[in-house]
Amino acid sequence: MLKKWVLSSAALALITLTTVPAMAHPTRLVDNQWTRPCFQGVCSYDITQTDSSLGGTVLIFGSPYAISDITPAAGWEIIECAVATDEPASGSGSHQIDVRLVCSGDPTGCAHLYEHGAESTLVRLPENCGNGPFAVVLSASISNNQSLPSHLRSNLVMGDGSESLPEVKSLTLDTRFSRSSPSRHGPVSFTIVGSSIPGFYSSESRVPAPAGGKPIRRSPNDRVQSALKEMSRITKNISTSLPPLSVDKTLPLFQQSIACLDGDTQDIANVSIDIGVNARVDANFSLGFVAAGTFFPPKVTEFGVYTAMTADLNATFTISTNASGIIDMIPLTIFSSKFPGLHVPGLLSIEPTFDIRAQTKIDIDIDVELAVDLAYRANGLQLFFPPEHGASSADMSPADSHLKVSASPGASSNGSIEARLLPTLNISITAFDEISASVSLDVVALTRLNLDLNLEYAGDSDLKPALENVSGCIGLAGDVSARAAAHGAFFDIWGGGASVAISEEGFALFQICFHDGSPVPSAPGPTRVSGLAVPAALDYPGQARPADVGSASANEQICPALSSGPLEAFVDEVIRSSSL
Repeated sequence: MLKKWVLSSAALALITLTTVPAMAHPTRLVDNQWTRPCFQGVCSYDITQTDSSLGGTVLIFGSPYAISDITPAAGWEIIECAVATDEPASGSGSHQIDVRLVCSGDPTGCAHLYEHGAESTLVRLPENCGNGPFAVVLSASISNNQSLPSHLRSNLVMGDGSESLPEVKSLTLDTRFSRSSPSRHGPVSFTIVGSSIPGFYSSESRVPAPAGGKPIRRSPNDRVQSALKEMSRITKNISTSLPPLSVDKTLPLFQQSIACLDGDTQDIANVSIDIGVNARVDANFSLGFVAAGTFFPPKVTEFGVYTAMTADLNATFTISTNASGIIDMIPLTIFSSKFPGLHVPGLLSIEPTFDIRAQTKIDIDIDVELAVDLAYRANGLQLFFPPEHGASSADMSPADSHLKVSASPGASSNGSIEARLLPTLNISITAFDEISASVSLDVVALTRLNLDLNLEYAGDSDLKPALENVSGCIGLAGDVSARAAAHGAFFDIWGGGASVAISEEGFALFQICFHDGSPVPSAPGPTRVSGLAVPAALDYPGQARPADVGSASANEQICPALSSGPLEAFVDEVIRSSSL
């Protein structure tokens, strides 16, 4: 005969305080059903959105005996919860948990765990035990330690007033689902929805599953697409979801001085190359993902990522050199930041980061000082990945910029300068603590300055060139593109080389030519053009070729071809984007 145990109201109040800790700065309503046991083959857990975590919902479903509950809602009180400390470090903390617990509520609820055997059952944990919401039972027994805390001993009494106390049970649990044996109770599946969007709640993550683990009314792929599209719809009606990002960084990219031998005079002269950048980026992001899979076997069967970005990408590249040669830099990281992620121990971890890199390539043959702006705006950049979950899109356009060029008189040039700003949002994914991959959203913003000039002396005694002695052209073109790429295969969902081309736009930004000393009229501002492809070295920003200047052993490649005079400014132009 089942015995009914009664827990006093004071003990109930204590359990409430100790098993449901306060949530720090929640930004949406958390809907964890701590008064409702997980007895029907369906259980869910909501993750509070905080400054360090995305909001999310985990739903598990299977047969009624494959899933159970050891929280107070099911009648259980945990006396001890000891996380093993002798396991090898795995990067995500210990997995094994030893639990002593006692039935403090309705015995019919407690009996659910044992109806078809506790071993291999997936159980919901209270928030004060373990580091995740669910664990699998490895073993179940009667505890060798039958002692009870004084507050339980004094408050637990039999319904008939006798002094017998309930039996203390012992469970060994594991959150290392990747090493769990197949459940003898049948398959257990899961869906996870995570999002940075305030107030986002996807009913798709809570579609009821019939008893017995039968397929729910929508396929996992349908739920993934539906939730991602809902995130996209909501994003259009809010200004931001992750904290706005504002970057203003000034730093050198390349500096070098070299002693050169003048072949005519045999004098030693020092030449230098100085390249710097001031990057200014203001951006807003939204991020979300949906995953579906099974615990036994441990596998993610569907996964989709959604992200939205609006950004102003600005950088001023400064170059001052009296050397000649080619410098091809590898990208240099000038900013890196972590965004809030989502961590479901033993099951899935999402870690987003945002990096900004800068890169230049110069092929210069005269003394020059210049400041060239790179300025673009990314409006409504949206990524769905893999691409079957939606059409990615972007609206990329140039913003107002400034160009200033000072060059050495008495020289001719056929040089070029390329400057690139490379923002990347990278989303690292780890499933079951073992399978890792990442998806990156890569933006390449490029500006290219071409010099085709002949600056002649005005006279033998005057080093200042007269404008009428200048001939040739200066042209400024730009290209901004966005693409997504997968790095590492992820189950059967994508291969390591999967990619999505989102957008690429080319622009003729500015051109001025001189003929017999007179400027030739040119387009007043930027014009949109086609066929301006990103150079091969930029095709994927994450794979940069080595810097040519890294082994500058041949000084003739970087020493000036002739003696330099004072530099003269002959282009100082604000380039308006309004004409585009």
